[in-house]
Amino acid sequence: MSTLSWSVSALLLALVLAVSGAAKVRDPKSTRESFYTLQLPLRLTRSAAPRVLPWAELTLAVALVVTSGALQTLVAIGTVALFAGYLVVIVRASRFPEKVECGCLGKLGLGTVGPVTIVRNVLLLGLAVVALLDAVQHGSVLARLLGADAVEWGWLLALTITVLVTGLMTYASGSPPPAPPADEDLADYERRPTPTLFLTDTNGDRHNLHALSLQQARFVVYANLGCGACMTVIDALPVFQAENPELAVHVLLQRYDDAARARLDPHLEVFVDPELIFVQFFQLNSP
Repeated sequence: MSTLSWSVSALLLALVLAVSGAAKVRDPKSTRESFYTLQLPLRLTRSAAPRVLPWAELTLAVALVVTSGALQTLVAIGTVALFAGYLVVIVRASRFPEKVECGCLGKLGLGTVGPVTIVRNVLLLGLAVVALLDAVQHGSVLARLLGADAVEWGWLLALTITVLVTGLMTYASGSPPPAPPADEDLADYERRPTPTLFLTDTNGDRHNLHALSLQQARFVVYANLGCGACMTVIDALPVFQAENPELAVHVLLQRYDDAARARLDPHLEVFVDPELIFVQFFQLNSP
């Protein structure tokens, strides 16, 4: 087999990393939301990691092709480590009680984590391992590209077209529906009587929502901790609460466990709605 054939794995990975990094750079907010959604450690999520990750992917994409020698091997090892880490995160997320979405390629990669996501990441890790073997045995990808003959460039071009067509078809099939016209936007806010619903606090005590609203205006935010956009809202609540002292701010969760306790500001009051009665009554979605 031609040594250029071995380079296909590195070239495909470079393409994946370039697309992923570019998508994340265009929409950095979705990257941080994905960290929340995948329930990565809060210290990591709130650090510079979500901002650095897309640039690291773009750097690896270039380095996989242009480096040589020991540096090329180190880059290939780093790529294996990155995709191994991605696989571990995805397998872990597939076991969460709530279904989660992975923005692995920014907005391009939004999709519910499941068996297909795991298979995709296993294949990417396999390509990374092949790229590492290729780096050790055959050296610089760029040097082999520059030394390729017309036949090798021909099948490489055919492979490139196949990948691009497949990518465009996949992207088109997953495109979101067009936004509704302006006159179909949501109606203005309409006041409704506060219902007599009971909510349970974290101590197990039940509270009548109607009675609570007679004491003070209530701002209740329903949140799914597996939703990155929800966590962006939740993180903003302490400041919102400080700026609006006339409101009592509450977070409404379906369950309150150690993970929720670690992720929420301790000053936020939490209600638990295990059967989603409140959510169904108000026809809420998250966030």
